[in-house]
Amino acid sequence: MNNLMKYRNLVLSILFVVLFTACEADSVEANSENLQVTNLTITKSELEGEWELSGMIAEEPVDLNNDGVASRNLLDEASCFDRMNAVFNADGSFSSINGRLDFNSGENGDSFTCGIDRQDFGAWDLKDDNILMLTMTINGQDYLHEKDLEVDGNTFSFKITKFESDEYVNDPGDSQASHVSILSLEYARVN
Repeated sequence: MNNLMKYRNLVLSILFVVLFTACEADSVEANSENLQVTNLTITKSELEGEWELSGMIAEEPVDLNNDGVASRNLLDEASCFDRMNAVFNADGSFSSINGRLDFNSGENGDSFTCGIDRQDFGAWDLKDDNILMLTMTINGQDYLHEKDLEVDGNTFSFKITKFESDEYVNDPGDSQASHVSILSLEYARVN
C-alpha cells in the first residue's frame, strides 16, 4: 500500500510537471505574439499607395447636421471631408487633399458650409519606423510635420494638435462646435 501511494504521488508529480510545462510554453508563445504586435514597425512600402480619410474623431460628440444624432466622428456629421485623401509615392513624394468646415453665424450660430478643399504636395519619409515626416509648402510657408502613426491592418491613424484641429474647423467661437477639438485622423487604404 505504501508503494502504491509513492507510485501515485510520483505519477501525479510527473503529470503536474508535464501540465505546468505545457501551459508555460503556451504562455511564452502567447507573450511573444503580444510582443510582436506591440513592437510593430512600419515600412515605407506599407504606406505607399492611396489612402482616404475614414475617421475624424473629435473629443466630444456633436450634432452638426442637426439630425438628432451626435457623433464623435465628424464624417458622420458633415460631407466637407469626404474628398480628403493622401497618396504616398515610392519616390518619397506625396499629395493630399484636405477639407475644411466653416461656421457662419446664422440665426443660431450653428450653420456651416464646406470650405474649398486644399491640395498639398511635398515629400514624405519615415523616422524610427513609426513616425511619418511630411515636408510641404503651404501659401509660401514651409512646414515639417512629424506624426506618430498607429497602424492596424489597412488603416493608419495619428493624433493632431489643437492648432491643426482649427485648420479643419473654422469656428467664430459662438457655435455648437466651438468646443470641438479633433483628436485624431484615420485613413483607410484605397489601393
